[in-house]
Amino acid sequence: MDPHFFNLGPNNGLTSYVFEPLIRFDPNSSRSPALAVSWKAIDEKTWEIKLREGVTFHDGSPFTADDVVFSFARIPTILISPSSFVFAVKRSCRRYVDPHTLRLQRRGRFRCCLTI
Repeated sequence: MDPHFFNLGPNNGLTSYVFEPLIRFDPNSSRSPALAVSWKAIDEKTWEIKLREGVTFHDGSPFTADDVVFSFARIPTILISPSSFVFAVKRSCRRYVDPHTLRLQRRGRFRCCLTI
């Protein structure tokens, strides 16, 4: 089961039982915190995301901004995906700020609004 392999409703629904997102949608389609506790626009091309502290993987290793940067960088490397998430990350730059903060920067303006 690879959450980045096939961007399709049933697949995304199934993987949501195993993988935690940064931001989730509640029943009213409003964004709510998950692994990200907050996010804000720094400018029209940059978002800063604060991550939940105290989260660990199944092996006990800590969840950090490095893991998010790795996950975003991994998406374009899945070359045989019939419907990938590359459209969402191909023009972005991920920067580690500290263990629980990262910045996403686009070459152009963000088309979506991540505000709560």
